[in-house]
Amino acid sequence: MYSFNIHVLATGYSVFYAYPEIIGHKRPNEVCSFLFDFLMNHLNPEITDLHIFCNFVGGQNKNFTVFRFLHYMVHYVKRLTSVTMIFPIRRHSYMECDKNMGLINLRIRMESPDDWYKLIRSSRVQPSPFVVVEINQTIIRNWSAFLTDAVSKKFPFKTQPIRKIAFSKDHPRLVHHRSTYHGHWETTPITSAKKRGNAKSTAPSHAILDKGEFELPLQNHQEYLPIKNNKYHHILKLRRFCTNPATADFLKNLSHQ
Repeated sequence: MYSFNIHVLATGYSVFYAYPEIIGHKRPNEVCSFLFDFLMNHLNPEITDLHIFCNFVGGQNKNFTVFRFLHYMVHYVKRLTSVTMIFPIRRHSYMECDKNMGLINLRIRMESPDDWYKLIRSSRVQPSPFVVVEINQTIIRNWSAFLTDAVSKKFPFKTQPIRKIAFSKDHPRLVHHRSTYHGHWETTPITSAKKRGNAKSTAPSHAILDKGEFELPLQNHQEYLPIKNNKYHHILKLRRFCTNPATADFLKNLSHQ
């Protein structure tokens, strides 16, 4: 089972996006899909200036797909007017999402995805119970392919040194970034100069729509994802301990390769 937590510091409101391995991976497409759902369905609509604190994992949070997604949410979807992403120092930060995971008692017996969802929901009472979004494949979309039409495929700077990166509606062609927390901001163009002066030409070629409209990527996967054969054989050995016959059948019928 995988989970992705988004926590609102101001209110304590906290959402877990939870799903089994057959639904999705832990990659940029999943991160962007969960961020999109949170921004559109959970974040207070009055909030348009956003600060995001997250860890350094390049394959999930700190990569060009996520950066392009934030640019898209500011300039095309127009859900935000500005967004700043901050990466605390590794091994020197203990964020709220880490604390939330610490509240979940992983020693409790769990046999199915439903057991995992119930456990998360019951792990906190104050200031409010955790909200659990049970992910299906319609939520996870192929943002990586979709966003290459909107923003440069490769940014002209490396992601690893970055400590802060910012996008603003006042600068549609630019991204601001710096390798320190309080130092000089560098400014880099990330859209083609040829598109300058044409408001519609800065949008993806397949997303030239009326005001207030935007296009979503296609689903990332149409079928359940197979698990690895060695993992499947371990599951078969453990399924004999299942107390629910339906769960045992579910595990037996998992797609594998």
